[in-house]
Amino acid sequence: MCFLIGIANWCTMGLMISVERFDDPRIAMFRNVKDAASRSRGVFLAESELVIARVFDSGCFIESILVSSSRFSRLALRIEMAQAAQIKRCGIEARFPVFVCEQVTLEAVVGFPMHRGCLAICRRPELPPIEKLLQDAQTVVVLDDVVDPDNIGSVFRHVAGFGADAVVLSAHAGDPLYRKSVRASMGWVLEVPYTRLPTRENLLPSLHDLGYLTVALTPRRDVPTLRSVVDALRPTDRVALLLGAEAPGLTDETITNASYQARIPMTEHVDSLNVATAGALALYELITAHPIRIVARIAPTEFTTFDQPG
Repeated sequence: MCFLIGIANWCTMGLMISVERFDDPRIAMFRNVKDAASRSRGVFLAESELVIARVFDSGCFIESILVSSSRFSRLALRIEMAQAAQIKRCGIEARFPVFVCEQVTLEAVVGFPMHRGCLAICRRPELPPIEKLLQDAQTVVVLDDVVDPDNIGSVFRHVAGFGADAVVLSAHAGDPLYRKSVRASMGWVLEVPYTRLPTRENLLPSLHDLGYLTVALTPRRDVPTLRSVVDALRPTDRVALLLGAEAPGLTDETITNASYQARIPMTEHVDSLNVATAGALALYELITAHPIRIVARIAPTEFTTFDQPG
Protein backbone atom coordinates (compact mmCIF):
# COMPACT_ATOMS: atom_id res chain seq x y z
CA MET A 1 0.00 0.00 0.00
CA CYS A 2 2.80 2.46 0.92
CA PHE A 3 4.45 1.70 -2.39
CA LEU A 4 1.25 2.47 -4.35
CA ILE A 5 0.76 5.70 -2.44
CA GLY A 6 4.36 6.66 -3.25
CA ILE A 7 3.74 6.10 -6.97
CA ALA A 8 0.56 8.16 -6.78
CA ASN A 9 2.49 10.99 -5.14
CA TRP A 10 5.07 10.88 -7.91
CA CYS A 11 2.31 11.24 -10.50
CA THR A 12 0.68 14.10 -8.61
CA MET A 13 3.99 15.96 -8.31
CA GLY A 14 4.66 15.57 -12.03
CA LEU A 15 7.98 13.80 -11.44
CA MET A 16 6.88 10.58 -13.13
CA ILE A 17 5.88 11.23 -16.72
CA SER A 18 4.20 8.42 -18.61
CA VAL A 19 5.30 8.12 -22.24
CA GLU A 20 3.38 6.09 -24.80
CA ARG A 21 4.92 7.14 -28.14
CA PHE A 22 8.56 6.90 -29.14
CA ASP A 23 8.30 10.28 -30.92
CA ASP A 24 7.04 12.11 -27.83
CA PRO A 25 8.88 15.49 -27.96
CA ARG A 26 9.38 15.50 -24.18
CA ILE A 27 11.99 12.74 -24.51
CA ALA A 28 13.86 14.17 -27.48
CA MET A 29 17.08 14.23 -25.44
CA PHE A 30 17.03 10.40 -25.32
CA ARG A 31 16.32 9.84 -29.00
CA ASN A 32 19.13 7.94 -30.75
CA VAL A 33 21.54 9.00 -28.02
CA LYS A 34 25.22 9.00 -29.00
CA ASP A 35 28.15 9.28 -26.62
CA ALA A 36 30.00 11.83 -28.76
CA ALA A 37 27.00 14.15 -28.95
CA SER A 38 26.39 13.77 -25.22
CA ARG A 39 30.02 14.58 -24.47
CA SER A 40 29.87 17.73 -26.60
CA ARG A 41 27.05 19.11 -24.48
CA GLY A 42 28.68 18.22 -21.18
CA VAL A 43 26.67 15.17 -20.16
CA PHE A 44 27.16 11.39 -20.03
CA LEU A 45 24.88 8.36 -20.20
CA ALA A 46 24.43 5.94 -17.31
CA GLU A 47 22.85 2.62 -18.22
CA SER A 48 21.59 -0.22 -15.96
CA GLU A 49 20.38 -0.35 -12.36
CA LEU A 50 23.84 -0.95 -10.93
CA VAL A 51 25.44 1.97 -12.76
CA ILE A 52 22.60 4.33 -11.92
CA ALA A 53 22.95 3.29 -8.28
CA ARG A 54 26.59 4.45 -8.52
CA VAL A 55 25.35 7.73 -10.00
CA PHE A 56 23.10 8.22 -6.99
CA ASP A 57 25.89 7.36 -4.54
CA SER A 58 28.43 9.63 -6.24
CA GLY A 59 26.17 12.68 -6.21
CA CYS A 60 26.43 13.30 -9.97
CA PHE A 61 23.88 15.84 -11.15
CA ILE A 62 21.03 14.03 -12.93
CA GLU A 63 19.21 15.78 -15.75
CA SER A 64 16.60 13.12 -16.53
CA ILE A 65 15.89 9.39 -16.40
CA LEU A 66 14.17 7.13 -18.92
CA VAL A 67 13.01 3.81 -17.52
CA SER A 68 10.78 0.93 -18.52
CA SER A 69 7.58 0.49 -16.53
CA SER A 70 8.72 -2.90 -15.20
CA ARG A 71 12.01 -1.44 -13.93
CA PHE A 72 10.37 1.62 -12.44
CA SER A 73 8.51 -0.51 -9.92
CA ARG A 74 11.92 -1.66 -8.64
CA LEU A 75 13.64 1.70 -8.72
CA ALA A 76 10.98 4.20 -7.65
CA LEU A 77 11.94 4.51 -3.98
CA ARG A 78 15.65 4.77 -4.75
CA ILE A 79 15.00 7.39 -7.43
CA GLU A 80 12.87 9.34 -4.97
CA MET A 81 15.75 9.39 -2.49
CA ALA A 82 18.15 10.61 -5.19
CA GLN A 83 15.64 13.26 -6.19
CA ALA A 84 15.41 14.53 -2.61
CA ALA A 85 19.20 14.55 -2.24
CA GLN A 86 19.71 16.53 -5.45
CA ILE A 87 17.07 19.09 -4.44
CA LYS A 88 18.76 19.44 -1.06
CA ARG A 89 22.13 20.06 -2.70
CA CYS A 90 21.04 22.30 -5.56
CA GLY A 91 17.54 23.64 -4.86
CA ILE A 92 14.04 22.78 -6.03
CA GLU A 93 14.81 23.76 -9.63
CA ALA A 94 17.27 20.84 -9.76
CA ARG A 95 14.60 18.14 -9.59
CA PHE A 96 14.71 15.85 -12.61
CA PRO A 97 11.90 14.26 -14.65
CA VAL A 98 11.52 10.48 -14.78
CA PHE A 99 10.01 9.26 -18.05
CA VAL A 100 8.34 5.85 -17.86
CA CYS A 101 7.40 3.76 -20.89
CA GLU A 102 7.15 0.19 -22.12
CA GLN A 103 10.38 -1.61 -22.97
CA VAL A 104 9.66 -1.68 -26.70
CA THR A 105 9.07 2.06 -26.69
CA LEU A 106 12.26 2.68 -24.73
CA GLU A 107 14.37 0.78 -27.26
CA ALA A 108 12.71 2.58 -30.17
CA VAL A 109 13.61 5.88 -28.51
CA VAL A 110 17.28 5.21 -27.70
CA GLY A 111 17.95 3.41 -30.98
CA PHE A 112 19.58 0.23 -29.67
CA PRO A 113 18.56 -2.87 -27.69
CA MET A 114 18.72 -1.98 -24.01
CA HIS A 115 17.77 -4.99 -21.94
CA ARG A 116 18.73 -3.24 -18.69
CA GLY A 117 15.69 -1.02 -19.03
CA CYS A 118 16.93 2.30 -17.64
CA LEU A 119 19.07 5.18 -18.84
CA ALA A 120 20.02 8.40 -17.09
CA ILE A 121 21.47 11.60 -18.55
CA CYS A 122 23.90 13.17 -16.07
CA ARG A 123 26.15 16.21 -16.08
CA ARG A 124 29.86 15.57 -16.36
CA PRO A 125 31.75 16.60 -13.25
CA GLU A 126 34.61 19.08 -13.56
CA LEU A 127 37.99 17.37 -13.45
CA PRO A 128 40.38 18.57 -10.74
CA PRO A 129 43.91 19.76 -11.50
CA ILE A 130 46.45 16.98 -11.06
CA GLU A 131 48.02 18.72 -8.06
CA LYS A 132 44.72 18.62 -6.18
CA LEU A 133 43.85 15.08 -7.24
CA LEU A 134 47.18 13.64 -6.13
CA GLN A 135 48.00 15.78 -3.12
CA ASP A 136 47.17 12.96 -0.70
CA ALA A 137 47.39 10.00 -3.08
CA GLN A 138 50.06 7.32 -2.88
CA THR A 139 49.29 4.84 -5.66
CA VAL A 140 47.94 5.91 -9.06
CA VAL A 141 47.50 4.34 -12.48
CA VAL A 142 48.35 6.37 -15.57
CA LEU A 143 46.62 5.58 -18.89
CA ASP A 144 48.83 6.95 -21.64
CA ASP A 145 46.67 7.09 -24.78
CA VAL A 146 44.70 3.95 -23.85
CA VAL A 147 41.51 4.30 -25.90
CA ASP A 148 39.46 1.10 -25.77
CA PRO A 149 36.39 1.74 -23.58
CA ASP A 150 36.31 -1.79 -22.18
CA ASN A 151 39.97 -1.53 -21.15
CA ILE A 152 39.47 1.88 -19.58
CA GLY A 153 36.44 0.68 -17.63
CA SER A 154 38.27 -2.46 -16.51
CA VAL A 155 41.24 -0.43 -15.25
CA PHE A 156 38.93 1.73 -13.12
CA ARG A 157 37.34 -1.43 -11.71
CA HIS A 158 40.79 -2.84 -10.89
CA VAL A 159 41.87 0.44 -9.24
CA ALA A 160 38.79 0.23 -7.03
CA GLY A 161 39.19 -3.49 -6.40
CA PHE A 162 42.85 -3.33 -5.36
CA GLY A 163 42.47 -0.11 -3.39
CA ALA A 164 44.63 2.28 -5.39
CA ASP A 165 43.97 6.01 -5.13
CA ALA A 166 43.28 7.47 -8.56
CA VAL A 167 43.69 7.40 -12.34
CA VAL A 168 45.49 9.94 -14.51
CA LEU A 169 44.68 10.10 -18.23
CA SER A 170 46.91 11.45 -20.97
CA ALA A 171 45.50 14.02 -23.38
CA HIS A 172 44.40 11.48 -26.00
CA ALA A 173 43.26 8.64 -23.76
CA GLY A 174 39.66 7.50 -24.13
CA ASP A 175 36.69 8.81 -22.21
CA PRO A 176 35.97 7.06 -18.87
CA LEU A 177 32.37 8.31 -19.07
CA TYR A 178 31.73 6.69 -22.44
CA ARG A 179 28.74 4.43 -21.90
CA LYS A 180 30.70 1.18 -22.50
CA SER A 181 33.49 2.32 -20.15
CA VAL A 182 31.03 3.09 -17.37
CA ARG A 183 29.39 -0.29 -17.85
CA ALA A 184 32.71 -2.21 -18.00
CA SER A 185 33.81 -0.53 -14.78
CA MET A 186 30.58 -1.63 -13.05
CA GLY A 187 30.07 2.07 -12.36
CA TRP A 188 33.39 2.56 -10.56
CA VAL A 189 34.42 5.37 -12.93
CA LEU A 190 31.93 7.40 -10.90
CA GLU A 191 33.69 6.60 -7.62
CA VAL A 192 37.41 6.45 -8.46
CA PRO A 193 38.94 9.96 -8.68
CA TYR A 194 40.61 10.85 -11.97
CA THR A 195 41.82 13.71 -14.12
CA ARG A 196 43.24 14.33 -17.58
CA LEU A 197 46.43 16.17 -18.51
CA PRO A 198 46.27 18.58 -21.47
CA THR A 199 49.38 17.26 -23.24
CA ARG A 200 51.47 14.10 -23.17
CA GLU A 201 54.65 16.16 -22.80
CA ASN A 202 53.84 17.18 -19.23
CA LEU A 203 52.81 13.68 -18.11
CA LEU A 204 56.06 12.46 -16.56
CA PRO A 205 57.28 15.91 -15.41
CA SER A 206 54.00 16.50 -13.59
CA LEU A 207 54.23 13.17 -11.76
CA HIS A 208 57.92 13.56 -10.93
CA ASP A 209 57.41 17.11 -9.67
CA LEU A 210 54.74 15.78 -7.29
CA GLY A 211 57.21 13.27 -5.86
CA TYR A 212 56.05 10.14 -7.70
CA LEU A 213 58.25 7.29 -8.77
CA THR A 214 57.01 6.24 -12.19
CA VAL A 215 57.01 2.58 -13.22
CA ALA A 216 56.72 2.02 -16.98
CA LEU A 217 55.21 -1.37 -17.82
CA THR A 218 56.71 -2.81 -21.00
CA PRO A 219 57.01 -6.26 -22.59
CA ARG A 220 60.72 -5.67 -23.30
CA ARG A 221 62.64 -8.71 -22.10
CA ASP A 222 65.79 -6.75 -21.21
CA VAL A 223 64.21 -4.84 -18.30
CA PRO A 224 63.74 -6.00 -14.68
CA THR A 225 60.72 -8.03 -13.67
CA LEU A 226 57.83 -6.28 -11.99
CA ARG A 227 58.41 -8.27 -8.81
CA SER A 228 62.01 -7.07 -8.54
CA VAL A 229 60.94 -3.46 -9.06
CA VAL A 230 58.23 -3.74 -6.41
CA ASP A 231 60.78 -5.24 -4.02
CA ALA A 232 62.96 -2.16 -4.55
CA LEU A 233 60.15 0.22 -3.62
CA ARG A 234 59.37 1.29 -0.07
CA PRO A 235 55.83 1.03 1.29
CA THR A 236 55.75 4.81 1.71
CA ASP A 237 56.90 5.66 -1.83
CA ARG A 238 54.44 7.48 -4.05
CA VAL A 239 54.11 5.27 -7.13
CA ALA A 240 52.53 5.83 -10.55
CA LEU A 241 52.05 2.75 -12.74
CA LEU A 242 52.27 3.72 -16.43
CA LEU A 243 50.15 1.77 -18.94
CA GLY A 244 50.47 2.42 -22.68
CA ALA A 245 48.11 2.31 -25.65
CA GLU A 246 46.75 -1.07 -26.73
CA ALA A 247 48.93 -1.65 -29.81
CA PRO A 248 52.08 0.51 -29.52
CA GLY A 249 52.35 0.59 -25.72
CA LEU A 250 54.34 3.35 -24.05
CA THR A 251 56.62 5.49 -26.19
CA ASP A 252 60.38 4.89 -26.05
CA GLU A 253 60.78 8.34 -24.52
CA THR A 254 58.31 7.61 -21.72
CA ILE A 255 59.93 4.26 -20.96
CA THR A 256 63.42 5.78 -20.91
CA ASN A 257 62.47 8.72 -18.70
CA ALA A 258 60.40 6.76 -16.17
CA SER A 259 61.92 6.11 -12.76
CA TYR A 260 61.70 2.34 -13.35
CA GLN A 261 61.01 0.01 -16.24
CA ALA A 262 59.27 -3.29 -15.44
CA ARG A 263 58.02 -6.35 -17.30
CA ILE A 264 55.57 -9.06 -16.38
CA PRO A 265 57.24 -12.41 -17.14
CA MET A 266 55.39 -14.47 -19.73
CA THR A 267 56.04 -17.32 -22.12
CA GLU A 268 58.40 -16.85 -25.03
CA HIS A 269 55.85 -16.81 -27.84
CA VAL A 270 53.45 -14.25 -26.29
CA ASP A 271 54.58 -10.68 -26.84
CA SER A 272 52.24 -8.85 -24.46
CA LEU A 273 49.16 -8.93 -22.26
CA ASN A 274 45.92 -7.01 -22.50
CA VAL A 275 46.59 -3.58 -20.99
CA ALA A 276 43.86 -3.89 -18.35
CA THR A 277 45.13 -7.35 -17.37
CA ALA A 278 48.69 -6.04 -17.08
CA GLY A 279 47.44 -3.20 -14.90
CA ALA A 280 45.59 -5.61 -12.64
CA LEU A 281 48.68 -7.80 -12.19
CA ALA A 282 50.84 -4.75 -11.44
CA LEU A 283 48.37 -3.45 -8.86
CA TYR A 284 48.15 -6.87 -7.25
CA GLU A 285 51.94 -7.10 -6.92
CA LEU A 286 52.22 -3.58 -5.50
CA ILE A 287 49.28 -3.73 -3.11
CA THR A 288 50.03 -7.20 -1.73
CA ALA A 289 53.66 -6.21 -1.16
CA HIS A 290 52.58 -2.98 0.57
CA PRO A 291 49.09 -3.40 2.11
CA ILE A 292 49.47 0.03 3.69
CA ARG A 293 48.62 1.43 0.25
CA ILE A 294 45.08 0.06 0.19
CA VAL A 295 42.37 2.72 0.07
CA ALA A 296 39.14 1.66 1.74
CA ARG A 297 36.05 2.68 -0.20
CA ILE A 298 32.46 2.85 0.99
CA ALA A 299 30.36 -0.04 -0.23
CA PRO A 300 27.90 1.13 -2.89
CA THR A 301 24.18 1.10 -2.25
CA GLU A 302 22.38 -1.76 -3.97
CA PHE A 303 18.90 -1.40 -5.39
CA THR A 304 17.90 -4.74 -3.86
CA THR A 305 17.63 -2.94 -0.52
CA PHE A 306 14.63 -1.09 -1.92
CA ASP A 307 12.95 -3.82 -3.95
CA GLN A 308 10.22 -4.72 -1.50
CA PRO A 309 7.26 -2.37 -0.96
CA GLY A 310 6.92 -0.92 2.52
